[in-house]
Amino acid sequence: MTSRLWIARASFSVNFTMKMAYFSVMALVLVLGFPAGAKHTSDSSSRSKVLLLLLDGMRSDLYGEPLPGLKSMEMNGVRAEWLTPAYITLSMPCMYTIVTGLYPESHGITFNKYYNLSTGYKAKTFYETLNITDWFNSPGVEPIWVTAIKHGLKAGTVQYPGGNVAIQGIRPTKNSPGVPWQQLGQYPLKGLIDIGLDWLKNDDMDLVLVYSGQPDSALHGEGIGSATATAKMHEVDKDVKYLFEKSREMGLEDTLDVIVTSDHGHVNIDPRRYVELYDYINASDIQMGLLDYGNTFQIEPVEGKLDTLYNALVNAHPQLNVYKKLDFPTRFHYASSDRIMKLLGHVDSNWYLFSRKTESSFFLAADHGYDNQNPEMRSIFYAQGPSFKKGFRSEHFESVNIYPMICDLLGLEPAPNNGSRENYKDLFDDGSGSASTFRSLGVAMLTSVFTSFVLEKVFLMLVDALRWDRLGYEFPSLDAMEENGVRAEWTDPVFITQSSPSMMSIATGLYVESHGVVHNQAFDPETGEISPNYLAGLNSTWWFNGGGQPIWLTAMDQGLKAGTFMYPGGQVPINGRQPTRWQVSSNPEMKRFANLTDRADVIFDWLYGKDDLDLVLIHVEVIDNALHAFGFTALDIAKKEAEKVNELIDYILTRMKDERVKDTLNFLITADHGMTINSAKKRIYIYDYINETDIDFIFADVGPVFQIKPKDGALQKVYSILKDAHPAMYVYMKEDFPERFHFANNPRNLPIIGYVDPTWAVMKKRRFIEIGKAADHGYDNEDMTMKSSFYAQGPSFKKGYLAKHFESVNIYPLMCELLGIVPAPNNGSRDNYKDMLGSKETICDCCPNGQEKVFLMLVDALRWDRLGYEFPSLDAMEENGVRAEWTDPVFITLSSPSMMSIATGLYVESHGVVHNQPFDPETGEISPGYLEGLNSSWWFNGGGQPIWLTAMDQGLKAGTFMYPGGQVPINGRQPTRWQVSSTPERKRFANLTDRADVIFDWLYGKDDLDLVLFHVEVIDNALHAFGFTALDIAKKEAEKVNELIDYILTRMKDERVKVTLNFLITGDHGMTINSAKKRIYIYDYINETDVDFIFTDVGPLFQIKPIDGALQKVYSILKDAHPAMYVYMKEDFPERFHFANNPRNLPIIGYVDPTWAVMKKRRFIEIGKAADHGYDNEDMTMKSSFYAQ
Repeated sequence: MTSRLWIARASFSVNFTMKMAYFSVMALVLVLGFPAGAKHTSDSSSRSKVLLLLLDGMRSDLYGEPLPGLKSMEMNGVRAEWLTPAYITLSMPCMYTIVTGLYPESHGITFNKYYNLSTGYKAKTFYETLNITDWFNSPGVEPIWVTAIKHGLKAGTVQYPGGNVAIQGIRPTKNSPGVPWQQLGQYPLKGLIDIGLDWLKNDDMDLVLVYSGQPDSALHGEGIGSATATAKMHEVDKDVKYLFEKSREMGLEDTLDVIVTSDHGHVNIDPRRYVELYDYINASDIQMGLLDYGNTFQIEPVEGKLDTLYNALVNAHPQLNVYKKLDFPTRFHYASSDRIMKLLGHVDSNWYLFSRKTESSFFLAADHGYDNQNPEMRSIFYAQGPSFKKGFRSEHFESVNIYPMICDLLGLEPAPNNGSRENYKDLFDDGSGSASTFRSLGVAMLTSVFTSFVLEKVFLMLVDALRWDRLGYEFPSLDAMEENGVRAEWTDPVFITQSSPSMMSIATGLYVESHGVVHNQAFDPETGEISPNYLAGLNSTWWFNGGGQPIWLTAMDQGLKAGTFMYPGGQVPINGRQPTRWQVSSNPEMKRFANLTDRADVIFDWLYGKDDLDLVLIHVEVIDNALHAFGFTALDIAKKEAEKVNELIDYILTRMKDERVKDTLNFLITADHGMTINSAKKRIYIYDYINETDIDFIFADVGPVFQIKPKDGALQKVYSILKDAHPAMYVYMKEDFPERFHFANNPRNLPIIGYVDPTWAVMKKRRFIEIGKAADHGYDNEDMTMKSSFYAQGPSFKKGYLAKHFESVNIYPLMCELLGIVPAPNNGSRDNYKDMLGSKETICDCCPNGQEKVFLMLVDALRWDRLGYEFPSLDAMEENGVRAEWTDPVFITLSSPSMMSIATGLYVESHGVVHNQPFDPETGEISPGYLEGLNSSWWFNGGGQPIWLTAMDQGLKAGTFMYPGGQVPINGRQPTRWQVSSTPERKRFANLTDRADVIFDWLYGKDDLDLVLFHVEVIDNALHAFGFTALDIAKKEAEKVNELIDYILTRMKDERVKVTLNFLITGDHGMTINSAKKRIYIYDYINETDVDFIFTDVGPLFQIKPIDGALQKVYSILKDAHPAMYVYMKEDFPERFHFANNPRNLPIIGYVDPTWAVMKKRRFIEIGKAADHGYDNEDMTMKSSFYAQ
């Protein structure tokens, strides 16, 4: 038999995690299908009731407290790793996001206290704000109780913000009003729960929301870790337990779904850390401000002072983050609200902000309001009830998803929202819930498509005006694409069906009201300034920075390279950045590239030349230009341009075939809109109906859409005249513009918006010489003449497949999936395009039965030479897979440091696990032993991200079995499944194959994990205790490990998962003998009185913190004290070890030669190890093994 042995000649260790990431996060995330949910009936006999309990300020890690009430919910229901709150992480904005599913910039609650930019009024308290209707009643904003009542259900609020006022004219069926912060203690949570349960039972409510001001109040007052705050956390946890006990007593258990969540976390405040704004700016330059509220500020400048204030603050302090409103990071989904002032910012975590600190200024002990990506701001999500799974832990998700989730539970059609069912559907017991027909703004599920592990590239060609029916022209090249790929019936473009708005929706996956490019021509709604034309508008940076992230920036953020060729948005910086390569669109450049195949040559060079781009978007304008100028028939000019485009497509397809890139290039063709004739006889003139003197600004360009900003006091007059002025014209107040267009809700739009029927055009006024277009677009996107086309061919697509029509916003998440990148929030959904994608069999020959998984087995102390023991199972792996000569472990060659390097890809000085036993360099406190150290969350939170979190961040599920770091939260999170390592658990799993059975169940049972890391300790333990020869005990343990490996390989074969499971075996270090005669005693050389703290454990390494003034003395004595001992000042420790540069290490570090050990001092009875590791990682006895199949 021909051996498939391939021995890796390059040894590796920290590169190992990159290998794992390649398999588990890239190659494994193959196209995953997600079943469509079955609709639940809204009939009350089958519909669940819902109670939402909000615990203000409860952080995702529960502040390290064991809370049995919430733990019981996790065991009997579901828990998310964490909930990402909205920004700004203040209570009222976050709580309103939870009940509306909208980001604050959409729901309008942008602060904890009411303020009015027009009047300058600011509410004095949070409580006062609870009773101000205008604060909660923004147009189109609908909290869950209003949605429920609109659908005929009954809903109540117990002290929940918004419940005190009428929203859209609707109040809760019942409401227990909110109270001042100082009175919260008079309303124990238990009593509030009783109110809610009584309403559900005796008033037959369908939905109740209960707000608890704890533990937030105690945390603000006393801080995290205080006795008061800790007691309050346990008190509310007991109340959670009481909720379920009481619901069972009342007979609600089988019909009540309970959600327990929070609005944000907390961080302790350091009163030494604060910024005073008036150190840098003058109060006289401020018209209105929110300046003394902890960690955030907003300023409305005196006219003309914006730049003065911004320039003074932008670099004023390293912990102060300052932005103009238009430049505020879009990821916060915050600044585009009309309520936001022109200058805003925040300070870094645990810093505070004052206008001017005075004697009356005060600090809260703990606070929130910081960046919502800060782990300390993360909130909780637990749920239990008949609709939810049991014992299920989900990935983290954003709080905007709770609103549509409750709608699902209640069988309601949600109002427009920023959530997505994809983010929570796995929580439901049947995996479905009730599928909403409204496609809300959400992040598409991450998937990736690969061919033989070669990253595919994406080439999107936007043929302007290529209508779904090809405009009646012949396109043999598109016939070929349809035969060899997919075609959609049509795509539904966004409204307004113009080029720049539509192409930005394709590039961002957002509707126009979200990305802000509301017209082809850039215009300023304040000044009335308008760009001269479409091409001039392409150079407006401000215009294309209205919101959202185009696909080229999404790709570049995740390590890819991207280009745009004459594509709107690509030739200006968006969020300060442009594509890797771009080609501007202008009349001279269009002439230079009049030969369209020259454009294709440039793009192929970008994709496969030295630039090696992963993504290119090209805009081809020639058909659109011809139709505008000459229409469909004149001189057949548009037809001739269509023939040129057909030749271009054919040229590209030929190059793909001839250059053998068709298996790595996904080629997509789409359009921005359709086209229809424009009649010179069908003109509507606005000033035929209204007086020009009533108008401040009108925007109409001889096209289908117009917008008007009347003068003060003339709005109603102008609207009343125009709304029924002409049967082909449709006029609306901005707030009444049809929601189906997803267009009007953007601050750039003017107070009156109108559009006309196809073939018509609107103008400001009559002209002596009228200029128009022979054909046009921009009309209602439901008109079939506006529908656009979609074709795709490449390794990720089916062949000969006709897809149903879909909205163009789905093209952005589709491209993200093809590139294997995580999309930014968008309005698309994978459900709308997934059927076009090829099956796993056709996508990846290496995994015909499904997506690949990764199983890493870490055999502790499995030296590169197998310790001289026989391992037939490893011989088999070598024959059928790969073996490395050895791997170079990190220094220090101890288990926890080495395994964390394998899991993070970081050297020890970067991940911070500098020893098996955690020790505090400040106090000198040391954990008793290795196993106890595995329970130290602080120790494993020293830096870096282990592979299980990397996988989970990107949509996968991961587990650890007795693997260091897995049994404690890292960055507030743990694996999807984990098994702790302890003496009792090791005894329980003494039969190693029992461990394998658990792991196979995790991988291929209901958990369906994608990645498992497994630590097997038995050889290491035996060698430490008995060495290499005594009673052959270590040999016998090696035989057990051999049997375990053989058992795994057999199961892989018998259960036919070997083609989907990548099985990796490695060691953390090697092992060598340890001589009882080779001991070095530190206190033989130095005085114990000179030492503040010494850390050594009868092993190869020691660290010393001398008392003040004794550092040089201690070092001078030890540095040459023994020929087998190497002693360094921390800053002089050899760089090759990548070890010393971590704050946990002490000022003096030393190690000894193999077979030696170092101790503090002589003992009457000395305890040592028969064999040990931890020595110089260049010593061959420390080298470890690597096998993979």
